[in-house]
Amino acid sequence: MKAYKFIILASVFALLNSCGVPDADKSIDSYPPIWPDYVGVTVPSAIAPLNFSAAEGCEAEGIAVSVCDEGGSKLISLSDRETIKFPLRKWHKVLEANVGKSLSFAVSIKRDGAWTSYKPFSVEISADPIDYGLTYRLIKAGYQSFGHMGIFERNLTNFRQRTVLDNKMFDAGCLNCHTSNRTDPSSYSLHIRGDHSATLLKHDGQTECLNTTTDETGGFFVYPSWHPSGKYIAYSVNKTRLSFYTHTDRKLEVYDQASDLVVYKPETHEVILSDLVRRKDRFENYPSFSADGSEIYFVSAEAGDLPKEIRGNQYSLCKIAFDAESGRFGDRVDTLVNGPALGMSINTPRPSYDGRFVMVAAMDYGTFPIWHPEADLWLYDIRTGDFRAIDEINSDCPDSFHNWSSSSRWVVFTTRRDNSLYTRLYIAHMDENGHFGRPFLLPQRNPREYYDQLMYSFNTPDFTSAPVGLNPRAARKMLLSTDRTRVRVR
Repeated sequence: MKAYKFIILASVFALLNSCGVPDADKSIDSYPPIWPDYVGVTVPSAIAPLNFSAAEGCEAEGIAVSVCDEGGSKLISLSDRETIKFPLRKWHKVLEANVGKSLSFAVSIKRDGAWTSYKPFSVEISADPIDYGLTYRLIKAGYQSFGHMGIFERNLTNFRQRTVLDNKMFDAGCLNCHTSNRTDPSSYSLHIRGDHSATLLKHDGQTECLNTTTDETGGFFVYPSWHPSGKYIAYSVNKTRLSFYTHTDRKLEVYDQASDLVVYKPETHEVILSDLVRRKDRFENYPSFSADGSEIYFVSAEAGDLPKEIRGNQYSLCKIAFDAESGRFGDRVDTLVNGPALGMSINTPRPSYDGRFVMVAAMDYGTFPIWHPEADLWLYDIRTGDFRAIDEINSDCPDSFHNWSSSSRWVVFTTRRDNSLYTRLYIAHMDENGHFGRPFLLPQRNPREYYDQLMYSFNTPDFTSAPVGLNPRAARKMLLSTDRTRVRVR
């Protein structure tokens, strides 16, 4: 009799701890309609909880989930009227205990008073670490000059967002092109346009405002990339314009009427020039130092009459050597991928920090991918020269403005795949062979409420290995003053 009772109790215990919702009225052999769609994604162990709700249009009356390990043991069981919100501490405890393994999520949704259970889906917990957080710009999706925007920092382990700098602090100028040195915020460059224009530079514990216009360069520093030593920064100098389409499905085009490359040496406030990347018959743009700092990747196109000839404005991926000892450019430009020959325009090259790949955005023409629905992310293999579209993470909407984590195992990029209107941030894992896992939307505490109410686009994201130590009040005071450190051409 005692043995019989033990068998019954063991069976009940197994039922309660099995990976599923035992009281579902029916089951469906398909994955659950949830949003964000986290089915089959790969995440780091230090990521914030993947909270979710039933997808729009489900008319759900309730949602439940059981999370189990690879052995089938139930680790978390939750239900809610609208949104599954995992407890932060318990979530991280579960992920840390399952690094290098997968978790199974069994979801049930209640509709018309009945529960339906769905096919469990897996989430891989990668052993590859990710950085402390992200920095990004939030900008209103309008076309007015210098609307409200700010640079923000997000802790990836939770939902905490902090303001780095808001343009309301200095009369609504434009904040853009913020870049740290390979995720290290102790070196930081941030460009401001408007009445208080400056390049705000943090280097060797000092912060200063630069006036970067010179007679020789003719414009402000724009897109930056730090040399790994921190002794140099490569910048583009751009004359950027915006035009609206009238007879097409596209809204607008952002383009350059002129652009060149320079290298800046913060220690001496010197600008280093080379005629090879300042040609009048070429547009050079988006410089990025290689992993070892011996080369600068960039894109280059034939100069044209823009916007009249915009559809012929196609960029190629190029590189030029740079010697950090002498502070000099190399004596030739090499074309790595000929964009016009492939019928595409290549932009925003980002070399991985392990020296293996260069990720770019590619589209039909132009230099600003976020307004091009055909824009996709491509990967150039530095060792083999192979160049391929990253089909694992691309969508039918613009995918662009990407950056690598310090480990070169994670990428963050912007995309309009959720509603075609606002760019949002997705993160994807890359394995040692250069293949990517399914990307996931940046988690939020209540994702449906957060993203539905957010009337801003995410822009120019980057990883940060630590909190950005920029003092907003001190930065505001510097920007509102007239003091600027002038740069000079060497």
